[in-house]
Parts: sequence; structure tokens; C-alpha cells
Amino acid sequence: MKTISILIPTYNEALNIKILIDRISHCLKKIDWEIIFVDDNSPDKTSEKIENLIKTQPNIKVIKRLKERGLAGAVITGLKYCKFENIIVMDADLQHDPINIPKLIKKFEKDEATIVIASRYFQSSTTEDFHFLRKIVSKLTIKIFNIVSYKKLTDPMSGFFIIKKDFFIDLSKQLSRDGYKILADIILNGPKTITVSEISLGFKKRNAGQSKMNLRVLWDFLLIIAYSLLKKYIPRKYLSYIFVGCLGLLTHLIFLYVFYKLLLINFLLSHILATFIAILINFTLNNVLTFYSKNLTGFRWLIGLLSYNIFCSYGIFISYSITKALSDLNFYWFLAGTIGAFTASLWNFSISKFFVWKDN
Repeated sequence: MKTISILIPTYNEALNIKILIDRISHCLKKIDWEIIFVDDNSPDKTSEKIENLIKTQPNIKVIKRLKERGLAGAVITGLKYCKFENIIVMDADLQHDPINIPKLIKKFEKDEATIVIASRYFQSSTTEDFHFLRKIVSKLTIKIFNIVSYKKLTDPMSGFFIIKKDFFIDLSKQLSRDGYKILADIILNGPKTITVSEISLGFKKRNAGQSKMNLRVLWDFLLIIAYSLLKKYIPRKYLSYIFVGCLGLLTHLIFLYVFYKLLLINFLLSHILATFIAILINFTLNNVLTFYSKNLTGFRWLIGLLSYNIFCSYGIFISYSITKALSDLNFYWFLAGTIGAFTASLWNFSISKFFVWKDN
């Protein structure tokens, strides 16, 4: 292999860029390489830092995304800018040591695999920056992944791997652009003929910036798993709507119980109060999870919340009407509240996408 394109998504990695480029250059002296950085409009001006370095290193490119967010979307965006057939995806935080790039290339050529992963858990791999809880969560997600995929991989959540450009581009239309675990998405939702090999990775401590591992990453993993099981029936985006709706429904029922059973408030008034609280929970979760790439902040968050409540007011009317009718028919309070809330949620999901978090 004489050529390689290295695709690196960035967000607030300005302090790492120069170090990373120097290390890659040192490790690939006998290979014609290029680096494509895809930056999500980092507040720390990561893209400007890269642009200054491009003046002396023409084999480096930077693509700046102004409105979109998400590691997977950044990687998919950068694909069309790669000029070489073999692509390595890695992070910019220096936890992925470039010394592993030649090892990935060698394994890729030897095994002729679809993908080769630099694994944090394969054989002699080490992880310097994992606290106890993160290790448990990581191991659990890997176990779930292997059960669903019928594979025995040690690190399908890795962000450091090598793949063929043509194969990646063909598959990219089936992948989520809003998520983080793009490797898991590729393996689960790609053809069953995918072959995967692994090499050991010495996972380093983060040099600068903050870890991207958070609730949103775990949510993305949940959606990838669910979509792989239900993709013939439910679009990916609507799975998130449904999951958020279920959490909102649970919230609604909990508060309905508190108001009606514990505080002894009139049932219909309890239902209305519980509905308003569920709407606030739904809005917050949809903003940070379902519509992360169109995340509302500051004044736009307030306008979004007001819009969401206005549109959802009709949902409250629907919910109230159905619940009252069922209550008048002597339906059990739990069943009446559940049916009313679920019907309203169908309206709320639809209105959210087209009016509150409308496409840019």
C-alpha cells in the first residue's frame, strides 16, 4: 500500500492538531498520505489553526461544517474529499496514537478484510484514560453488540479503523449522520459479508479538550442497535422520537400518580399537569438527543420551547378529549391516561420535525 487518506473529525482540538500532524508525518515517511480534517465549527478555532498549517503542508485539507453536528456526519462529509482508495478514520485527541497506522495498513493488506480495527481490548491492548464506570459501560455495550451482530469483536465501538473508500461511500447512505459510533453502524447495517480484523491499540490519555463520551453517545448506540433490528419497519430518526416519547409517557404516568393518588388532586387536572411536565421533558430530550444536529441554544431554545408548547397544546386538547371520554366510560385511570398521552405524542412527534427543529 503506497497511499492513504486519513480522515479526522474535529471539535475543539486546536491544541492537538500540530502534534498530531507531526506524529503522522513521522510514522508515514514511506507512504504518500493526506489528512482530511472535518471540523464542526469549533469555538476554539480548530479550523483556523489547520488552515495556517496548510500553507506549508499542501497534503492537508480542512472542511468546516457550519450548522451540522456529529462525528458520523463529519466522517461521511469528508469521504468525498479523500483522493486515495484506502481510508483511515481516527480521532484528533491523541488517544489514537499514529504509530498504529502502519500496523493497520499491514494487517489490512495481509488479511484482505473489509475493515481492520485498532482495538482497545484486543490481546495486549492498554487503556490509560478509562475510569472504572466507563470500562463497565464499554464492556457492556460491546457484549450487546456482539449478541446482536453474531460477531466476536473486542472493540466494535472503536473510532480508529481502516476501510476501502468505494465500499464506505456505497454504504454511507444507510448510516446515521447524527451519531458517533460509525464503526458499529457500518458493521451492523452493512452487508453480512463484511469481514473484520483487529490489532492491539495502546489507548493514550487525552492530550487536551474534553471526552465526547456522554449520554448522547450511549443514545446513539441504542439507536444503532434498534435500527439494525427494525430497519425494515421504522425509519432511524423516528426510533429516537419513539424512545423519547416512551420516556415522556413514563414521566407523565409517574406525575399523574403523584398528583392523583398521593396529592389527591382531581384526576383531569392531574392529567393536565402531568402532561405539561411530560412536554417539558420531551422537548429537553429531543433537543439534546433526537435533534442534536439542530440543537437549539440560548434565545432559540426559548423560542423553540414556546413553539413546542404552542403546537403541543393541540396535543393536550387531543389527550384531554380522549382521556375524558374514556374516564366517562369508567376506564381504569392508568389506561385512560396512557391512551390519551400516547395519542397526543403522535401529534407532537410529527409537528416537532417540521416546525420546531425544521431542516436548515
